[in-house]
Amino acid sequence: MRRCGVASALLGVWLSLAAGTAAAPSLALERDREEELPDLTRDSSRYGDFDLQVADGFRDRYWVLGIGAEYFTSAAEDVGSGGEELLGLTAMWRLGAFGPHALIMAKPGVDRVQDTRALAGLGLRGFYEIPGFTELSYGIGGHAELRLTDHFWLGYLTPLEVGAVVWRRGSWNIEAFIGMRRAVVGSLINYFLIDPNGFDNQDAEGNLDEALHGTPWRAFVRLVFGRRVD
Repeated sequence: MRRCGVASALLGVWLSLAAGTAAAPSLALERDREEELPDLTRDSSRYGDFDLQVADGFRDRYWVLGIGAEYFTSAAEDVGSGGEELLGLTAMWRLGAFGPHALIMAKPGVDRVQDTRALAGLGLRGFYEIPGFTELSYGIGGHAELRLTDHFWLGYLTPLEVGAVVWRRGSWNIEAFIGMRRAVVGSLINYFLIDPNGFDNQDAEGNLDEALHGTPWRAFVRLVFGRRVD
């Protein structure tokens, strides 16, 4: 009986050791897999916070409508419309630190419709607030200009527009902008009903070539008196 009991005890110890030895590799393998798997809870929390920050950044949405005055240099040195002042309307949809915007400006011909000049454009600005001081902006865009007095139209790309708020009170503010545009496309108007004096005008064609290839860069300065509309 004693021999049976000792044998049974030894057999139990051996089976326990065998089971432990067999289980050790599987436990180690599971532990290695756990270490290799990413912490999805932690990552989802981190990405969730980022999404919330992005959402908060775009939560502040409102319109800014204004009246603008711009000085825009001539398309060419010898054209009829030298550097002139334009007046018009501006609109911007503020989305957090960004602002898609549009403008339409003109200088009506007081004496003749043929002297009218108009400018329209779309763009995008990014803003940076300096608390207690001002708000800066950097913008890009595209514009089209109609010059009846010069008998042609031009298309521009605007890679540089720097602005700053120079006055603010309540929902009203005044912004100042300076920038550069480059003429990239243009053509004679050549519609008799719109511009009878410029139809196939050889002088106008020479001025157009100068505006596109001789002096394509234009500087501008603009002031906008606007109001925030929530």
